[in-house]
Amino acid sequence: MATVGNSYNAILTPTVGTAAYIAGDAVGGILTFPNVEGVGGGRFTIDSIYISDKSKTHPALFIEFFKATPASGTYTDGSALVYGTGDRANSIGLVSILAADWVDLPRVTATSSSVSVNDLNIGVVGGNQNLYALIHADSAFSL
Repeated sequence: MATVGNSYNAILTPTVGTAAYIAGDAVGGILTFPNVEGVGGGRFTIDSIYISDKSKTHPALFIEFFKATPASGTYTDGSALVYGTGDRANSIGLVSILAADWVDLPRVTATSSSVSVNDLNIGVVGGNQNLYALIHADSAFSL
């Protein structure tokens, strides 16, 4: 019999500016998922992510997850993302979101866009720790 672990849901709202983003820019800075832990301190898995875009811009993005704070680079919203020494070594997974992946709901008079990415299977060794993410622009867009 398979054991199903606990689920962890987090609602994070990155602080983003209104200036135009270009490919390679950080979007919203470092995101922190506080006190994430696997069952019994063991391994846990990021299964899915859901994003809502109130401006309906349908941006092409990368979301990168880290097991430790990516602290020594440039991760400021709207600036070119520049990794610090050792930060890439803490990367545990990267998710690509294409402009075509976004859906406006309701379809006729949408007030926002949404995208859901499932079956990610990004494994993380647990413990009472934080998990971090960076959002990168994959192409130019404006909010």
